[in-house]
Amino acid sequence: MAGSVRFHISDVGAMISSHEIFNRESYFVPLEPISKETSIRNSLPGFLITLQSSLESKGYLNGVLKEAGYDTAEFRIERIRRNYKFRKLMLDTYAGRCIVYIHYTPRGLRNLACFLAQAPNLGVNTPKVLTSNTTWPYYLQHASVNLVSNYIEGEIFELDTPIEHLGNLGIQLARLHAKRSSKYGPLMTNLPILGSHWGALSRYWRQSIDQISQTGDTALYLPKSEIMYWLQRHGEFLKHFKQFNLCHGDPAGGNFLHQPDGTVYLIDCDHINYGFGAMEIATALLQNYCRGDMRRRERLVESYLQHCTKEDHLIWTKHHRFFIALALFRLSQRKLQWSNKCKKSGSDNRATLAKGLQYWQTFNQLISGSDKGNNWQQLFEDYDQVVLRIEQQAG
Repeated sequence: MAGSVRFHISDVGAMISSHEIFNRESYFVPLEPISKETSIRNSLPGFLITLQSSLESKGYLNGVLKEAGYDTAEFRIERIRRNYKFRKLMLDTYAGRCIVYIHYTPRGLRNLACFLAQAPNLGVNTPKVLTSNTTWPYYLQHASVNLVSNYIEGEIFELDTPIEHLGNLGIQLARLHAKRSSKYGPLMTNLPILGSHWGALSRYWRQSIDQISQTGDTALYLPKSEIMYWLQRHGEFLKHFKQFNLCHGDPAGGNFLHQPDGTVYLIDCDHINYGFGAMEIATALLQNYCRGDMRRRERLVESYLQHCTKEDHLIWTKHHRFFIALALFRLSQRKLQWSNKCKKSGSDNRATLAKGLQYWQTFNQLISGSDKGNNWQQLFEDYDQVVLRIEQQAG
């Protein structure tokens, strides 16, 4: 699937033209869609927000909505998430809510549009694309690309999410990972990494260690050479990987929704890529919706292993220690990187920094321990003890 990816819902115009569905004229701000009630999550410096303000203007968003079939000019921005790669907005219109993604380059949204189109064939629940503008001519004209999807009602995954719904999440991830490819990297890319994933991984590990050591907020608990030796020795089996799993890319609780009947949706899938399904499961087990609760972790893993392929079952059984370590390593790098960006933009970075340091310390402790005799449950019991000790020291 190359070039522009476009989808339209034929009857949405008829739905919208009937404003009798609900009439909330007083609810909308007619001239300025951003109001005091708009929830904003921001990691951009002020000058860049001002420079890119046209991407949140009434004129730009009105044009995007019309492309998606919304022929009303009245809307309100309920939520904005801004970072260096994209903007995500939740808009409320007369026809209901929708989600608008605005990226600064076409590739990320092409990945998302391609995946959302394929998801029903995989048995995976996702939002539906209403329209997508991802061509280079569109980008050159508007300095951005965009995609509009429907809004899914549901609750994000948290520690109080019913344990049965965690089992359903495991099923959704198993179905997603069953899709395989010989390509490592993004779902759609002009430069696929074919046959060179080991070199790419090794470079990423070295760069991440350098980045973590230069943050100024942390220090290497083990020498760089020792960390690289452990990763390369225990990850050597990855050299022989020929088939990679389709992965969500960010299994945080806010990227999954569950409904009262147990239906689970995967949302915010713009990081969709071909990678290692076992690492995605390990990363999920480290999220807040499994925090410190072995029963919840076991339900997620058991459900996943019951529905995944034999190959994925074997990989988790043989190499769970390595993938848990790799998940901690990756989360350390991402949290500390995000902490630095928040610091530069003037945002409060203390919670993100504390989480990054927690991941980094537990990673160092895991790779310093014995390589034998640890099932994945024991590894997480050790992890919980380290986390508790760090929190007690911080308190």
